[in-house]
Amino acid sequence: MIAEKELELWHELAQKVGMKHLSTKKAFLRQLELYSNSPTGSSCQIAGRSPSTLPWSEVISTYRFMDNENISLKALRSFRRELSLAHHPKGSDVLVMNDISLLDYYHHTTKEDRRAIGDGKGKGYEYVCNLAVNPSDGGVLGVLHDCLVNCDGPDDVDMVDYSDSYLKKYLSTDDLEEIKENHKHQMVSHIRASAEHLKEWNPIHVGDREFDDIFIMLATMDKNHDFVLRAKSIRNVQTPNFDALPESALVKKQGGHPMKDGYVCTKISELIKYIPLSPYKELPLDGRGRVTEQINAKRNAQLHIGSVPISLYRQAKRNHKYIKTPQAVDVNLVVIKELNPPEGEEPLLWILFTNRDVDTLEKMTYIGKIYELRWKIEEFFRLLKTTYKLEQARYNSASKVARYLVLITIAAQMTMKLRSLAGISQSASLDDEEYHKVKEAMKHPNDDKIDINLRLFALIARRGGWLGRRRDPIGSTILSRGMMDVLTVLQFQQEHKDLLNELQNNPQNIF
Repeated sequence: MIAEKELELWHELAQKVGMKHLSTKKAFLRQLELYSNSPTGSSCQIAGRSPSTLPWSEVISTYRFMDNENISLKALRSFRRELSLAHHPKGSDVLVMNDISLLDYYHHTTKEDRRAIGDGKGKGYEYVCNLAVNPSDGGVLGVLHDCLVNCDGPDDVDMVDYSDSYLKKYLSTDDLEEIKENHKHQMVSHIRASAEHLKEWNPIHVGDREFDDIFIMLATMDKNHDFVLRAKSIRNVQTPNFDALPESALVKKQGGHPMKDGYVCTKISELIKYIPLSPYKELPLDGRGRVTEQINAKRNAQLHIGSVPISLYRQAKRNHKYIKTPQAVDVNLVVIKELNPPEGEEPLLWILFTNRDVDTLEKMTYIGKIYELRWKIEEFFRLLKTTYKLEQARYNSASKVARYLVLITIAAQMTMKLRSLAGISQSASLDDEEYHKVKEAMKHPNDDKIDINLRLFALIARRGGWLGRRRDPIGSTILSRGMMDVLTVLQFQQEHKDLLNELQNNPQNIF
């Protein structure tokens, strides 16, 4: 049940918060409760909604918490990771979504540790996130690790060894110092650092085209992990010769690695034209050709899928220097493409590299599903920025923003789980089918013919202020408030169940 699981999450969180002092532990749990209960508010607004008779004391406590150097950021991040994986079945696949979001604090001049971001016109931090997603239902499990990159570099050097570099024989000492800020190197380092914590699961590291890098692939395979990375199509590869591949598609340039027996050399852009394809699925896309919920779709793409083994040997780029790869890497190329897009629309095309087997259509479509779920991290970033107002945080340093991030990522994790367990899309807006399901569950909360997760979702939405009107969205604010309200009731019932049972049997004692 949703509420019981969320209550367990809170209890487990309370047990895992291993602060040195009880008062510090209580301070963290209190701040998490405040931000969960009112995600869109500022510190002053949150304090004003607090049941405390002294809301200003809540504002002070929030800033003291963020400024308390005795509260270990490493400890906060560690038990958040444990919390994210606590209920995921051991031995099962877990997707590790790797991505970076720019946090623009251009007007926050008190943040003296900002750095130039993006095209250099913005100033702020780079937020590097490793988000765990359940491939079976697409549900967000939580943040496995994150860091902020400020003017001094990444802030997780106490958890990640960036100096344990595979590039020592290629780069100078100065280059190795700068390499900490390279996104590809960060992913390699995070893969290595996460291996110890993920050994009871089957990690699949997922990344967009920015992470198309042979050293990332080698690091993943070195830890016996899997990967699904979107490829850049501008390179030559070796592939087994097959009948459909014409002579005109072949090239002679091999990148310095010997040709494998039975293989030929070709450009990826040519290869994908001739790979045999099978019908795959229909996928809703937004106006920019990205995966979205059906309710927000501008069109539906009819997709086909195919695969072929290849050998990669492209040079890697670090600090503007090209480094010859120590070896070729054998992977499978999976292509997903839209054959007949509407007139004027760019066809969807995904070229994916993976070290997993794709010798059946079922295995190929699993790779497609994995990459399709990559948009979950984009959705997660959007939730942090729009609902939790991450870029409006007034804390004056990256270390304080990082503590704030631990709070809001846990709060966001819980609201996203509510939707997944109830079978409701992550979009705040409900489609017609979802609306009627939730409305019916709201009307009949005790009808055991309706899935209990859906009834509890409807109850939480109602307690959070949703009025049941067709066009009203059920956003994170509503779910957060409703969840805290329901959890308060459940906690009260659990703590006083004997008394409540006694009063139920003796109603005259109340009335």
